[in-house]
Amino acid sequence: MLTRVIIFDMDGTLLDTENLAVKCWMEASEKMGMCIPREFFISVRGLNINVIWDKIRQYVSDASSFELLKNTKDHLFKNYIDEFGVPVKKGVLDILSELKKNKYIMAVGTSTLHERTDYYLKKTWLKEYFDAIVCGDDVVRSKPYPDIFLAISNKLGALPEECLVIEDSNYGITAAKSAGMRAIFVKDLISATKETIEYAILVTDNIMDIKKILKKDINRNIF
Repeated sequence: MLTRVIIFDMDGTLLDTENLAVKCWMEASEKMGMCIPREFFISVRGLNINVIWDKIRQYVSDASSFELLKNTKDHLFKNYIDEFGVPVKKGVLDILSELKKNKYIMAVGTSTLHERTDYYLKKTWLKEYFDAIVCGDDVVRSKPYPDIFLAISNKLGALPEECLVIEDSNYGITAAKSAGMRAIFVKDLISATKETIEYAILVTDNIMDIKKILKKDINRNIF
């Protein structure tokens, strides 16, 4: 099936925000005297805040403490972004420009809330590349459920098999699989699980390798 739509995750795939988020979670938890291992915050990346709350209860006893933790993390994160800007992952501008030139339809599918997603994409000048954006608060169920990706295909009038998902999280690959979409795993903070390796059509640490897959599209002379 010819690829028509390419769906990018945002944090950790387009933007180098996952390392920063983990750092801010750790600093916030230390400020509050909480002993939460770094591995925990890495493990919940790509999930929306409600799912994180469900998982963090082993370390945080009540919702008000978690809310304070989250707000402290958000404050630290915002201060960094205000001072230094939003970091874009290496190769992202190059691959987006090439895909646009080759007339691919592109979308962002992220568990991040819409207001923050819009702010990041505008601040980095990436928003102009995308034909659709669906966020965690646009659907009932976020990743690892397929709702975000299916909402994009419906919005763009594309079949799931015409979509290619680019993800840096195993939860995102699970969501793509459930949506019936092909997927590429681009490594950021964590490695691909056995399940991700078995399902993804490519596992790489270089986002430019997307071209290797797209060159195989039948009757498409690109790049």
